[in-house]
Amino acid sequence: MHGTFRIKTVALDAPRHAAFRWVGDQDGAATTLVEFWIEGAASGVTLRVAESGFRSLGVNEDELRKHVEGNAEGWRIELDAARSWALES
Repeated sequence: MHGTFRIKTVALDAPRHAAFRWVGDQDGAATTLVEFWIEGAASGVTLRVAESGFRSLGVNEDELRKHVEGNAEGWRIELDAARSWALES
């Protein structure tokens, strides 16, 4: 729906942790870091997501807020989809 997004793997400790950076349009451009943690227990599985590094983007406060809010909303949508998929499986 939103196109293709290129990522670079920063760390991978499957299946517990993965960290990725978005690959920007320009080489060396600042991007955010997205990390995933998966923890299993008898009661179920917890997936935790954190995205950091927004200040490194070098944008003004209004643009920074738009990036944070837009990405937070995007993660809510993606995590809801992941939850639905997991419950159906």
